Amino acid sequence: MRMLLIVLALAMLLYTGAGNASTVTLVGSCHASFNAGASSGAIRFTISNIGNGTASNIIAVPHIDGASTSNLSEAYSLLAPFSNHTFSFTLYNASIPGIYPEYFTIEYAQGSASVFEVFPCLSGIKANTTSLVSIIGMSRKGSKIIANIYSLSSEPLNVTLSAVAPPNIGISSSNITVLMEPNSEYNATFNITSRNITSYGSISNESFTFSVFISYIKNNLHYSSLGVMHIQQNAPVSHPLPIFLIGITAIFIAVIALIALSLFKGKGRKSVDKEAAGKDAR
Repeated sequence: MRMLLIVLALAMLLYTGAGNASTVTLVGSCHASFNAGASSGAIRFTISNIGNGTASNIIAVPHIDGASTSNLSEAYSLLAPFSNHTFSFTLYNASIPGIYPEYFTIEYAQGSASVFEVFPCLSGIKANTTSLVSIIGMSRKGSKIIANIYSLSSEPLNVTLSAVAPPNIGISSSNITVLMEPNSEYNATFNITSRNITSYGSISNESFTFSVFISYIKNNLHYSSLGVMHIQQNAPVSHPLPIFLIGITAIFIAVIALIALSLFKGKGRKSVDKEAAGKDAR
């Protein structure tokens, strides 16, 4: 009976461990301040961890259009669940006023695994502009990502399409220049491949954010728009359940063995008792 209780206690420990799997889930936002007439400004990027795992050794790398940054990266040691941190980068050498595409590459460690994520955003530098060219849909077909683009402009516009993904994802023709005719539609196709920089594996097992920026200049103002697609298929996460099932199976076999052993010993004791009783009767 005591052994059976020990086995049941081990089963409960396995069950508790199965429920304690942790995952880091980051969300991010950015804000730039570079007012008209100013010689410098700043862009701030805030990440929040809404998961139940801890991210460590975090490195944020800014990719800024429309201005230069004073530092190439910033580091932060630890981001616990339900906490946030703001990275700040000084901006200078501003280009023509308008909205620009920006994104931040975040590398962090969860346990022994290194993970890359990309957070895109749009920022106004000295002026806010509204783009007439936008992405009205994005889809994936195997290793191809298709962005459906539409122009509301009444005149032709020479636009640049820029695709962005984590560094472990390769993109063919990540920059495309297209002449958008008035009120026209265009489908841009990007081929993606895995560079296997992280432990993510093949494309079919990737989980990442794929972004497409659209930019153009008109009347000495800069215009940008953004389309974002989150690709998630068999993402690398902790899977404690199979371990739990294996443990339960092993415990079940052990319980059966203990019961069988107990029955065998019981039969043995009964046989000995019968023999002893027979001898006493004589």
